[in-house]
Amino acid sequence: MLSFTYIKLFIYISAGFIGLMNIGFLLFLTKYKDSGNRKLYRATRNFSFSALLLVIMYFLFLFLRFVFGELDNNAVLRVLDIIAFVGLKYFWLKIMLDIVEIKSDKLQRMIDVLFLIFAVLCVINFGFFMDSQYYVANTAIRSYVIAVNLLLSTIPFVINFYLIIKYYHQMINKLDIIFIIVNSTLIHLNAWWNSMMAIGLYSGKIMLSTWITPITDPTSIFLFLINLNLFIFIYQKDFSPLFKLSAETLPQEKKETCADQGILDILAHKHSLTVREREVAILVYQGCTNPDIAERLFISRNTVRNHIHNIFYKLDISTRMELVHLVNSQK
Repeated sequence: MLSFTYIKLFIYISAGFIGLMNIGFLLFLTKYKDSGNRKLYRATRNFSFSALLLVIMYFLFLFLRFVFGELDNNAVLRVLDIIAFVGLKYFWLKIMLDIVEIKSDKLQRMIDVLFLIFAVLCVINFGFFMDSQYYVANTAIRSYVIAVNLLLSTIPFVINFYLIIKYYHQMINKLDIIFIIVNSTLIHLNAWWNSMMAIGLYSGKIMLSTWITPITDPTSIFLFLINLNLFIFIYQKDFSPLFKLSAETLPQEKKETCADQGILDILAHKHSLTVREREVAILVYQGCTNPDIAERLFISRNTVRNHIHNIFYKLDISTRMELVHLVNSQK
């Protein structure tokens, strides 16, 4: 039977591997830096960067424990540790808002203000109110720090699942639905685990040097699954914005030669196709093959297949011929 030391060594190595994964994701994301949907790109990039910072801190803590036995966290390390957690939750909510295309400025401002308040409180709490072992000696201050910790876990959780319930009908793409639900669950399970561990540290019931205790920290497993889910999403996601009709794109009776494209524009607007999906749909309607579409739009054939899958899903059809019939039936 493996000893707890070997289990923790495995976790330590896993943390380093996950850090390399995050760096790879950030490099992979650079291909979308000129994407049409800048907000979603920035939110995804910042989320990945927060995850990387969290992994770096986690790896550093495990390294110091493994090499030196005891860990003496100064105020800077404690603050970076909690800011990474706050940033992960904040940018995750920003990703959700951008995926679902929620335009509520009031909701956006509320989330921004809440997390600014939490960031300030956490910097104060972790920088001044606890020692290097995260222990808070004063009972009144300890109660206050625990309350802030519980609110930091509860409020993002409530907002997260409120958005899922309220805007579920707007999540047309199955990939978006799976990504949001799975990552929301993983992020908040990890948050609650760390919240309970933190409360134990504040009260002195858990010692920070858990390397020599039988407590196996599942954070690396959560981070691995979160990052794996993120990579699949980035690889499959179309980062261009949703196509919106304007006065210039509305079909007019005078433009008979553009009638078919005009109908496709209406369908793209009505069924929330992205700008890129609309372009692919036009080429599919014109009879282009996947290699032809890939060559004309300068994208890979696999990306073309993903776009066509999303188009068929949103239009509730299953073949190219059905797309042609759908457009012709609108005439």
